[in-house]
Amino acid sequence: AFSFGAIIRWEIAVVALSLSFLTSYTRAHGELRSGGKLNFAVGLIERPERLIIIFFSLITYALLPSVIYLSFNMAELIFLLLIFLSAYTVLQRIIFAYKNL
Repeated sequence: AFSFGAIIRWEIAVVALSLSFLTSYTRAHGELRSGGKLNFAVGLIERPERLIIIFFSLITYALLPSVIYLSFNMAELIFLLLIFLSAYTVLQRIIFAYKNL
């Protein structure tokens, strides 16, 4: 919806969406592989935090639509932060699975 509304670039939206799915997938797959013995609620950012960040980006863009930094608007900058945090969470879960499975 953000990229269709021309709020953020489609490339940023695709990467953010992919990492969002990958974050949930690594948790579900890890818990399935452990047979329910391990809880994979590890990582810096989970679903509620992702939703709060997305909501915050929408409000920030609504309040400051013309603020541009390094050719990115505020929503794009916040989504780039979301991409970084999601990738970090995926790596944390992969490392946790590697060490514990």
